[in-house]
Amino acid sequence: PHVALFGGEDGLYFYRRILEECGAILMPQSIIAFEHGYNKGDEIRKIAQEHFPNAEIYTLQDMQGLDRMTFIINGFHEK
Repeated sequence: PHVALFGGEDGLYFYRRILEECGAILMPQSIIAFEHGYNKGDEIRKIAQEHFPNAEIYTLQDMQGLDRMTFIINGFHEK
């Protein structure tokens, strides 16, 4: 949607919002996946770590070798 193209000054508004609120509705074991801009993986992992400190968080690259998808695997593995 049009609104998804405008995520605040740094482009991360909706990622922050989702990660702040999703803990209240997710099961203890859950997976969250985001597709994002090639230059946002580090920032999204940092935000995810704040809200899901025990989760496994990783970013996959697209066919051009650019960060494109971040996954938050929560509750399946204990650190």
